This record gives sequence, structure tokens and C-alpha cells, in this order.
Amino acid sequence: MDKKKKRTALIAAALSVLLLTPAIVLAIVLNSEERVNTFRPADQEIQIAENDGDYKETQDNSLAWSEKDNGGYTAQKSVEIGEFSNPNGEFVRVRFVPTWYDDTGCIVSGIDGVTDIRSAELSDDNKMLLFKDGKNEPETVVTLNLAENWDELWTYDADNQCFVSIQVIKSGDEINLLSSVEVSNTVLTAAETAKVFLKVEVLADSVQAADDGTNPKW
Repeated sequence: MDKKKKRTALIAAALSVLLLTPAIVLAIVLNSEERVNTFRPADQEIQIAENDGDYKETQDNSLAWSEKDNGGYTAQKSVEIGEFSNPNGEFVRVRFVPTWYDDTGCIVSGIDGVTDIRSAELSDDNKMLLFKDGKNEPETVVTLNLAENWDELWTYDADNQCFVSIQVIKSGDEINLLSSVEVSNTVLTAAETAKVFLKVEVLADSVQAADDGTNPKW
């Protein structure tokens, strides 16, 4: 066999291996007894109601500020997490995201002392979630007042800065998590001078409970 024929045979053999290998791997996988997918995503039937609104309504997230007697400003921001149809329920995690917008609806950045929000942490008494700036000695920019006894049904995941339900939320459940928002005179004055306003976005997702009713984690 001359060199040209040998080379052609080698190329044909190599192509055969490349074409057969995926088929062999697929056959092994399909016949494997270990092929079990135990993860079940939730039905995503969690709904959020703000300021006592209907779950079906679209919330505009507007904050109406009122001056506090002891200084600073407060705005109602009640947030209730509910489940409307899944009788088996799911574990839920919720994250609050304070964001500054201008009057055109664009997210604002670069205003010192207003938009420089770098982290969130619980207060020492676990009653508030404090959003801090990025200074060497961080100052609180936005304060979220949590619902009374929130920690009986939720736990705070500091690494991911979100709240995770301790038990499954089932059809008909309605669980309060937040009551109001506060900012200082300095922060609100800076925002008004820059003509920006604050929204506290509420993000939520869920995961199906394991067969034993426990949280399989995210």
C-alpha cells in the first residue's frame, strides 16, 4: 500500500472514532442506573404584594416620604410574600435592592453619598437591614425596617444578602417581611438636589421542597 493510501486509511479510521465516540457515550449514559435527576424547580407561583396592594396589581414602588419627629424621613413599604396555588409549597428567598432613578426612569450612579451603596447588614437587634456605603468607616444610606417577628419565619443569608424562608410557603400563606424605609436628612436632601428618587426593588425566587419537606438549597 503506498503512502497516499495509508494516509487516507488513517484519516478514515480517525473520523470513524470521532463519529462513534459520542454515540457510545450516549448509549452508556442512557443505560446507566445512576441516571436520576432529583432536582425539582419550584412552580414560581410566589407573589409579592406591597403596601397592602392586591397581588395581581403592578406596584409602582413609589415612596412617599414623611419627616420623622426625631429627624430623618420614613416611607411606608410593607412587603408581603404569598403563594396562590401550589399546595405543596416551596422555599423562597427574597432580596431588597435600593436603587436611585432620575425622572426619566434611568438608574443613577456617581452621586456621592446617595448611590454609593456597597453592602447590606442586619442591625444588632435584627430589626433593620442597613445598606452601607463604601467608605472606610461605612455609613448607613438606606434603612429597611423589617416586619415584627420576621425572624420566626425567615433567616438572613449574609453572604448573598437575601432572606430565606425557614419553612415552605404553601397555597394561601401570606408572610410579612418588610414594613418601611428610612433615610437621613442628608441623603434625602442630596437626592432632591440631584433630582433623583429612591425605589426599593423586591426580587424573589423559589425552590421546590425536597420529598421530606426540607430545603434542598439553591
